Amino acid sequence: SEYDIAPELSNMQEAIGEYENLDELNFLAKRIKDMDGAEYEKFANIVSSGIKGEQTVESYINLTYNLDNFEVYPAMNDEEVGQMLWENMEKPEMEINDVDISAYIDFEAVGRDYAINEQCRYGISGLVHANGYMEEWFHGVPDGDRVIPDMPGTNEKSMVRNAADELER
Repeated sequence: SEYDIAPELSNMQEAIGEYENLDELNFLAKRIKDMDGAEYEKFANIVSSGIKGEQTVESYINLTYNLDNFEVYPAMNDEEVGQMLWENMEKPEMEINDVDISAYIDFEAVGRDYAINEQCRYGISGLVHANGYMEEWFHGVPDGDRVIPDMPGTNEKSMVRNAADELER
């Protein structure tokens, strides 16, 4: 089943099926809604890059708690990454007949090697770099954020399936 998802978050579509836990989906939506502009942009870049791997609702919820473990660099291709690295690196003081040695650097190759070696990927507006590992913060929807009450002997997926079966009869 398809849900309306912002284009920059379209990679999430695969993680959201028709039998997803509604409490988890609502909790994820709340976490995204509560982000400020910079957090949302970083989240959208990470999601669009596919860098975080596993695509489940739970993993996206965990991602909302782990945004500090990622950097997004404003570079959209390998050459821009190479130039960014050159501009930000500490260069030794040296003059070679007043020649600008940057004219001899293959910025595209430098950027490509950096992206490969650091396992970076391009998102919607920049290069995404994981600078830490994803901690697992999410261990179920907090009681105050649940919309579906726990019912002994049932779970939400079976309730949805049973309701769907009843509609087909």
